[in-house]
Amino acid sequence: MLEGRPGWAGPLEASGGAGAVMLPLAQIHCEVSGEVARMLGLSSVTDAALRHIFETWDGVGLPGRIAREMVPMPVFVVALAGDLESPQTAA
Repeated sequence: MLEGRPGWAGPLEASGGAGAVMLPLAQIHCEVSGEVARMLGLSSVTDAALRHIFETWDGVGLPGRIAREMVPMPVFVVALAGDLESPQTAA
């Protein structure tokens, strides 16, 4: 969402860099998402995926910087779907 906005990096850098701002946001987002899944009685697979939704294969994702097989498979599916998503063209 931020990539399309000019000048978005300046305020982040002034606040200590993107990592200093994004890590707490990712932690909160994942914790709340996991708790909502738990309260709704969703599966443990869904709970785990939501708690790690920003993780990546190479271990540089957030919030836990877990890597490879430790990242839940649904996280990879969501990432792939996001990469494959193409904008709709108006007819």
